[in-house]
Amino acid sequence: MQGGNDIICPPSTAYELHEAWPEMELRVVPAGGHSHYDSGLMAELLRATDAIRDRRHSERAGGGR
Repeated sequence: MQGGNDIICPPSTAYELHEAWPEMELRVVPAGGHSHYDSGLMAELLRATDAIRDRRHSERAGGGR
């Protein structure tokens, strides 16, 4: 996840990383800044961690890789 208005770690850096690592899922929160306390960034952070949890649960249940 990347804040679209992050002046400390600019979005251009995230796009460069995504070009070098295309398997990476990049989500840009247009109004987001640098802080993970930003509501949009926090929502994306929770979505990402929930997806990791769900994938791990599925793998343990025998439904994954």
